[in-house]
Amino acid sequence: MKKRLYIGLSILLIPILAVSLILTGCPEKTPEVFNLKFSCPFLEVEPPAMFADHFMDLVEERTDGRVTFERYYTEALAKHTEHIQLLSSGSVDLIICVPTYVGTELVLNQLPDFPMYCSLEESIAAANRLTMEIPETKAIFENEQKNLNIKILYWQTSGPMDILCRDEVTSLTELNGKKVNLWAPSDVDIWGEFGMFAVPVYVADFYESLSRGNLDSVYFPPSGSLAMKLFEVAKSNLGLRQGGADVPMIFNLDTWNSLPSDIQDVIMEASLETAQWSVGFSTVSTEQSYQVFRDAGLYVGDAPEEDTLKLFEALMKYNVEEHWVSSCNAAGLGDEAQVLLEYWRDAAYGR
Repeated sequence: MKKRLYIGLSILLIPILAVSLILTGCPEKTPEVFNLKFSCPFLEVEPPAMFADHFMDLVEERTDGRVTFERYYTEALAKHTEHIQLLSSGSVDLIICVPTYVGTELVLNQLPDFPMYCSLEESIAAANRLTMEIPETKAIFENEQKNLNIKILYWQTSGPMDILCRDEVTSLTELNGKKVNLWAPSDVDIWGEFGMFAVPVYVADFYESLSRGNLDSVYFPPSGSLAMKLFEVAKSNLGLRQGGADVPMIFNLDTWNSLPSDIQDVIMEASLETAQWSVGFSTVSTEQSYQVFRDAGLYVGDAPEEDTLKLFEALMKYNVEEHWVSSCNAAGLGDEAQVLLEYWRDAAYGR
């Protein structure tokens, strides 16, 4: 009799318990928090570090704290050239760097880092289309990334490359016989097109070299010339009509694959927004630099288009079609390089 009573009461209690659970709700599962480690070779006040902070702030805000970042700057964890190795090994989860500085690892993926002959906005659009949208090129870039255990997000831009000169000039032809800083061995041939001599000088020595006449000009971003006060020992700054996409955010692939899909979506959206934000930021900072130069008495203007186009064609020939292709061939990636090069010949002009 008691057994039947207990069974009957249990049956009667089932709907009551169900209603109670509906009204009060099931206990919520505490969402997993991802604390990610970020490394940056730049100073916090440099544009690439500011892009990274903008991106990470967006992700932290939009995930309501489910993703947080432990941030390290100024080569605190590794030299600039060691950042891909640092990331691939899983020692950090996220970095930002200049791909051509780590070109021995990013043999193919350094391509969008080369200068482009178009606006900053067109540069970003072309680079991200090449790496994210065109199936044939996207697959090539992603295969190299997979082999390195990394995932490259959208590219940002730090602004144009100009030439700052210690004499007042209005064209590149006036620099015949003058000295300019050397970034890579191919610069000897590139600047040789204008009768100039490319000489190796550390960035930290630019100011003194210009002041003493060891350099007559520097091929350098205007924001960098402002930050290092190079305009104090110069009389002109020539725009070269060059844009570029130079600093992508890069994830460790294992970390990326461990993240839930909704967080991955937030990260990709934040990365794309940061890429677009970098265009506005760099445009404003470039104009601010120009105004400081003008106030200091410098001539500020674009070099003649025949000069800038000649320079860019030399950059394409020696930097990309010879030096980069040669490095790809040496790495056994010659076929992939030729596919990318066909697309790059349009992308480099913002097409």
